[in-house]
Amino acid sequence: MSKFDRGVAELVPKHRSRRKVKGCYECSRRRIDCDRRQPVREKCSQRGLDCSGLGTRYRFHGSLASRGKLAGKQVPDGVLSYTRSDATSTSVKRKKPDGQSNAEPEGQEAERTDTCWDVQPSIDHLDGRARYLLHHFANHIAPGLSVIDRGFNGYRDLILPLSDTDPLVCKAILVVSEQHSSQTGRGAFLISDTYTGLIHDLISRSHQVGLEDQSSTIALLLLHIREIISGGEDFKLLYTSLRTLFPISGANVSQASPLEAFLSAQVFRFQLFAEALLNESHGARFLLTHCEGCLEFLRYCLRLHPDQGDLIATLHKLIKLACRTYVERAMLNPPAHDMIPLIERGKRLAETLDVYTDMIGDYLLGWPYFVMAAESSTACHREFWIQQLYTLHQRTGSRNILKGVQQVWEIWAARSDVRWTSLLGGPTQTLVM
Repeated sequence: MSKFDRGVAELVPKHRSRRKVKGCYECSRRRIDCDRRQPVREKCSQRGLDCSGLGTRYRFHGSLASRGKLAGKQVPDGVLSYTRSDATSTSVKRKKPDGQSNAEPEGQEAERTDTCWDVQPSIDHLDGRARYLLHHFANHIAPGLSVIDRGFNGYRDLILPLSDTDPLVCKAILVVSEQHSSQTGRGAFLISDTYTGLIHDLISRSHQVGLEDQSSTIALLLLHIREIISGGEDFKLLYTSLRTLFPISGANVSQASPLEAFLSAQVFRFQLFAEALLNESHGARFLLTHCEGCLEFLRYCLRLHPDQGDLIATLHKLIKLACRTYVERAMLNPPAHDMIPLIERGKRLAETLDVYTDMIGDYLLGWPYFVMAAESSTACHREFWIQQLYTLHQRTGSRNILKGVQQVWEIWAARSDVRWTSLLGGPTQTLVM
């Protein structure tokens, strides 16, 4: 460089590089300076963008790894996204600063090419397997457990949040999700010793403080749900514990706390469907005496969904008809052709409910369909009810329905002078509901 050039260079002011300041994701994506204003970035606000804030963003791609043995392997369905649906799920998003909305501008989601979401702070302490199983419970199990899955869902909105603070409830939810995920092919998790550990925890608690607390009640209800999903043969043992804690009662639960009212409604529901599967004489007396009282779980649902009165009335008629069918067969044992009008009436009610399959919980119809199928004597009725049961199994993936179908075939193969209600309650009886 000549002396002239060096002189010119000294006259030109040196450019000082500015320290790079990390802005919000939206400004970084458009490669512009972020003003970092709180609580709303002005540049994002002027362009109508929903600013994601200045915190860390988590990105997850469609495979488990970009290289190595897991390269290209897909994450099980239900892990990559957890979106809100007014009908069946709850949004999981980080709370944003005051003044910001969670709403996405129209078309903005379509412009993004990567898959990302905010991690819910309350489950940050859980490992990935536990998070997946909790999400699986919310997305694939809770919707089927409600009577009407619209808006409020007690299993998702009352019980699932307890998993953050109650280890027993958390373990019970993981047990149910692990069973359902493994047998429906939505996850690669093998059945672990979590179930055995939960049973030991309940036994230990019963010896120390008893099982009268809400955590134990929730755990027992969830273990019943696991029995439904797995088609297991331990439901009679579990139900004995539940029956001891909750003597049969038809009391109104509308004045209890939200969680107490929900748990009471679920206990009524399990009592109605389980008692009739224990043995014939006890089941008939129970349905004759306590059927209407146990249907409190439908009245509880009606208080939550007063706009669905007609649908709930149809469900009430179908379940009452199934109870009547069971009682008449067990106590009166009329000729099969005398029961055909009852089965035809049940068929019409079921056809009405088929219109609402996206609203009705799938674990509600198994018991009345099973009773109607067992009582059917004509070919058209048998074909109809078996198809209804198979359809339920396709929607839930629960093995109890398949075992119920197998039991129905055995009932049809029995001698005509044998009451099918007398064949229930054996050592391999499963909880069909």
